[in-house]
Amino acid sequence: MAEGTLHLFTFKTGLLSRVAHDLRLTVTRFDLEVAEAAVEVRVDPKALRVDGAMRSGALDPGSLSDADKRSISDTINDKVLRARHYPDIVFRGVDRDGRLDGTLELAGKSAPLVVPFERRAGRVTGEVVLRPSQWGIEPYKALLGAIQLQDRVIVRFDLPEP
Repeated sequence: MAEGTLHLFTFKTGLLSRVAHDLRLTVTRFDLEVAEAAVEVRVDPKALRVDGAMRSGALDPGSLSDADKRSISDTINDKVLRARHYPDIVFRGVDRDGRLDGTLELAGKSAPLVVPFERRAGRVTGEVVLRPSQWGIEPYKALLGAIQLQDRVIVRFDLPEP
């Protein structure tokens, strides 16, 4: 299991989006292998924890009850990522001087992905925007589409430099 933080941010849209939440999730367990210029990150989708709602760019940890967090997590695993059928999310890439050029395997599909990063003070940090539709994942909808997720997820990471 790798050290560091791996956060995902989701964004709401739709007619009733004002009653929904932009969310921050944390990957609680992931494996990171670095061999020369090659990098592999492996995530179990069940290791996603809902931290809470984002308000004005900051986490509001008391914004969701534990039951709400469990319900959201179950929905993500069962309906969005279909974790029972696709138990791993895998990124494989090659370091190209400040970016990783690679492939992300998500929900049974692979697509190219470029991940920019910075090395500073013994840390490797960065963020990348994913469009889940590239992997065949349609934006989740509730209330007949009046609330839905945008086709955009930000992945932000902060890891110790290997």
